[in-house]
Amino acid sequence: MTKPIDIALIPPGALAADYCQGRISQMALAGVLNDKAEIDYSEFYNHAWKDRSVLWMLDNGAWEGELLSTPDLIHVAHRYGATEVVAPDVLGDPYGTLDLTTQFLSSIKHLTQPHFDRKPRIAAVVHGRNLPEAIAYVQELSTRDIDRQVKTISISRTVCYKTHNPTARFELALEIKRLFRSRYDIHLLGLSDHWPTEIQHCASVPGLIRSLDTAAPFIFAYRGLPITYVAMQEVPRPDNYFMLKPSDFPSLSLLEHNIEVLDVWGRTPIQRWTP
Repeated sequence: MTKPIDIALIPPGALAADYCQGRISQMALAGVLNDKAEIDYSEFYNHAWKDRSVLWMLDNGAWEGELLSTPDLIHVAHRYGATEVVAPDVLGDPYGTLDLTTQFLSSIKHLTQPHFDRKPRIAAVVHGRNLPEAIAYVQELSTRDIDRQVKTISISRTVCYKTHNPTARFELALEIKRLFRSRYDIHLLGLSDHWPTEIQHCASVPGLIRSLDTAAPFIFAYRGLPITYVAMQEVPRPDNYFMLKPSDFPSLSLLEHNIEVLDVWGRTPIQRWTP
């Protein structure tokens, strides 16, 4: 049986334990964890049960406009026991991202105990104005990362936006796997908002995509919408998203349904794909 794509949820703090406990993968945002005002969110990630997840990912905050400095990112990763850290990136800029990622790899390489009981895996974010540029980024990164610290390539939705191609992440993932085979796991940063069957198409290629992170099931449920409306209607994340309570949702059964649908998509391949 083909291994499903793991859906790593990004919940509001008050809903995290009820809807994320025990899932294989988790995703947290470093910028929010570093914000002392987000008490619920921070308290959730202080709970010991999060260690039950096989993979607990820490995003660097760039997408939210809260990119942490390397020392702050390392501090948050250590404090919350992240098992994988997304290296700093510059949205849409492969050259700036390559420089930041190289600096980050150098900084974390020289960390010694007691900074980490175990050093986290490193995920590097790929950017590019077109697919050849994005592939060139990965190739250059592979030559700079002589110690093979990077275990995961994370593909941002900006690749789709820059190339004006909703299937760009799928095509890029295929090329990365062709060139590098099993050297890198591949993670998708965020649910596609332009190609609703992206997950199922990715699931049609065994071992192509390891995981995908998203807050979409919560955001859609908060707006009273099923997740099947993705790419059909713009559904912005509310400003107070991480502070939402269960009582803020019109239907928790709709939230549960949205999560279930995403999980089904992650294990339901589409057999034929036409670019």
